Amino acid sequence: MALKKQQEYINYVHDHDGNPLCKNPGDVWDIPTAKIKESHFAVFPEELPRRIILSASPENGIVLDPFAGSGTTLKVAKELKRRSIGIELNKDYLKIIKKRCGKVEVK
Repeated sequence: MALKKQQEYINYVHDHDGNPLCKNPGDVWDIPTAKIKESHFAVFPEELPRRIILSASPENGIVLDPFAGSGTTLKVAKELKRRSIGIELNKDYLKIIKKRCGKVEVK
């Protein structure tokens, strides 16, 4: 990834985190929890993967989520025009992922 493009992603994160010193957002991020109608025990807020994806991958880049769960990271990646690969052992969660992300390819 070009250095200029990477700096744009980093600036986006800082601008939206409100840090005028352009430092890393810190060790602790204050992000409220999330809920979805489907049953899943560990749904995290979309803002969490959004910050990470924007600061670490270019448009059309690939995002890997080795614990896809309810598909939050995959959903956000799709919204941000990234391709994504999700790995999930629990087949029951696939229904949730499909509902949240639309068409998915299963292998």
